[in-house]
Amino acid sequence: MIRKKSISFKRLSIVLLVLVVLGIVVAGIITASIFLYDMCGSRELPAIISPDGKYSVNVSDMTCPTTPFSGEVYINKLKNRSIIPFLNRKYVFNYRGVVHNVDVTWLDSNTLKIVYRNCKRISKQNTKWNEINIVYDNQCQNED
Repeated sequence: MIRKKSISFKRLSIVLLVLVVLGIVVAGIITASIFLYDMCGSRELPAIISPDGKYSVNVSDMTCPTTPFSGEVYINKLKNRSIIPFLNRKYVFNYRGVVHNVDVTWLDSNTLKIVYRNCKRISKQNTKWNEINIVYDNQCQNED
């Protein structure tokens, strides 16, 4: 007589219970993430095109319930774009603050001027991207 090995009902119940609990936890995490992300607010100022029309610069900010305002300035390549999307955009200035604390101006086709004020922390401040030189006019009134 051949005996077949079988999984006991108790073991099977435990495995199923663990899988159900894990599923509920994962669903809760996903739901909470979506809910918190939906509560984020974002603003973007209209793009400013360079004099030669090759680039645009954008200023945007975002705030979420768990984080303070954070903003960024990025340059978009408008002509001679790469087929690799991330090569057509560069974040050149990141700060903690809101969009009205930053002004951007094209001084000429290859020079972008960024003026910032009332920002608490600057996390990125590039001075060049491709042929674009970036100059800054620091008018920060640091607040702690």
